[in-house]
Amino acid sequence: LTEHFRESLPLLREMLLSSLLSGGMDAQTAQTNAEKYGISLDASFYMVALMRMGENETQDGIQDDQLRVFAVRNILCEVLEGRAQGYSFLVFLYNGMLGLLLLLRSREEAPLADAMLHLEEARKTIRHYLACPIFMGVSDACDRLAAIPGAGQQALTALDQCILGGKEQVLRITDIQQM
Repeated sequence: LTEHFRESLPLLREMLLSSLLSGGMDAQTAQTNAEKYGISLDASFYMVALMRMGENETQDGIQDDQLRVFAVRNILCEVLEGRAQGYSFLVFLYNGMLGLLLLLRSREEAPLADAMLHLEEARKTIRHYLACPIFMGVSDACDRLAAIPGAGQQALTALDQCILGGKEQVLRITDIQQM
């Protein structure tokens, strides 16, 4: 049983983060389960990013959707892992999209701006290697786990704005609200 549990940890982590984002799990349960699954949800602030891929623009690109998601996830992690200062992140699948939970140490503008720059760099890198449009919506920062479903809705609104406008970018909900 212990071995089976250990082998199931990646899936359990995905389900935890997806449930937290959808509002299907309360913050206390999420925190308790996260500890059991070997991840930390401790942060001063949280941001949610949602990413969707468009269709391949060349025949050379990866045709299998699951393989493309795997490739996007790997590139995203590679780009962010070496640059994340002032924040950490967790990547997971969410309703056919790639979700990213950013765990911020503070709400200072420097780490937020760095995170946005790193997400844009990741988007460009993914675009370069996979030859498909990449759209990303990002929430505002929230200060508690219970607010993550609302942040997810903000990220989805920003993502929808990117897709409807046909503009490949990383769009933060606060950028929309300022228009």
